[in-house]
Amino acid sequence: MASRLKMLFLAFALLGGLYGLSAWSSYQAKKRELVKHGVLHLSEQAVQPGLNLFCSMNQPRAFLVDMQGRPVHSWRGRGNDPRGWHYVRLGEGGNLYSVMTDTDVRLTDWNSKIIWRRQGRFHHDVDVSQSGRVYTLARKDERVLFQGREVRILNDYITVLDAHGKIAQEISLYSLVQDLIPEELMLAAEQYAVEKAPRYLQNDTPADIFHANTLQYIGSQYTGEVFQPGQVLVGIRELHRAVVVDLEQEKRVWEWGNGELQKPHHPNLLANGNLLVFDNGVSRGYSRVLELDPATKEIVWSYGERESERFYSAYRGGAQRLANGNTLIAIGEAGEAIEVTPTGEKVWHFRTTRWKNKKKERRETLYRITRIEDVARLLEFKQPIS
Repeated sequence: MASRLKMLFLAFALLGGLYGLSAWSSYQAKKRELVKHGVLHLSEQAVQPGLNLFCSMNQPRAFLVDMQGRPVHSWRGRGNDPRGWHYVRLGEGGNLYSVMTDTDVRLTDWNSKIIWRRQGRFHHDVDVSQSGRVYTLARKDERVLFQGREVRILNDYITVLDAHGKIAQEISLYSLVQDLIPEELMLAAEQYAVEKAPRYLQNDTPADIFHANTLQYIGSQYTGEVFQPGQVLVGIRELHRAVVVDLEQEKRVWEWGNGELQKPHHPNLLANGNLLVFDNGVSRGYSRVLELDPATKEIVWSYGERESERFYSAYRGGAQRLANGNTLIAIGEAGEAIEVTPTGEKVWHFRTTRWKNKKKERRETLYRITRIEDVARLLEFKQPIS
């Protein structure tokens, strides 16, 4: 009897060991598959379900990937396009709005066929109102009046297009925020234009006194009391600020960030009326994401302050508040994205599998990444794989 029990015990132990080995092998295989597609960590029960949209700044390509990093769909530009896409936004019916820096803003259908294209020095961002109007940023090389004399700068314009891509309105950023510009910025721009005298003013030079990087249309879904539908939110990197502009009156109605933000990116209004912003922290040495109450200008939430949360991107970056309360963060220069809970737990970590060169020395920049939450509506009449 004792020997029979011993044999049964050994049999169960062997079966348990084989099951454990099989489970471990399955876990390792799943982990390898995730890493292959760029997913370094995934807490499936804690993430906000959906697809992830991002683009390549090296090539005119945009990608939809699932939470395991697997490709679902992609869009591409034309063969003669001179550069990659700076930013893309999903439109109705699977159409895609894209911005190609200093080249054009365009609307492309699900199959990458161009619906319309507006040429110009557009850059960084594009948003769309409920009526179909398109809001974007554009640069102009022009002379402005400063301390009684003309100074040549690269001025940013808030540009509104109709649903067919025709320009409906342009507002000079200089006319809206000239009182916020530090004198040293204007003097540096003046010296650069005189000494270098370039025929074509480039961004990221002293002439680029604003380097606006975000434009958000404030629609009727906004529930706060500080702003009004129809106004726009603008992020201005070189002034370390977010500002809100009334387009009808063509005047600034709100601003914040100087002394708190360092070369920020992607300020965006949340459904609760607060503002979310990626603070790059170039002199601080680490980046962070802040949530601000625009009425009191009090920071009510942050990620990145604690040592365990630290990340850094000197340039680029973005943040999106998700439906489950989590926050999706694009760590631009690292080519990575993370999703964190309100308490700061990291539940998703993605790293692009695309490289800037053939030697694979640096990953492609992940300028922003957007979680598409209404997947069923997007794919109900589309082929999921292209």
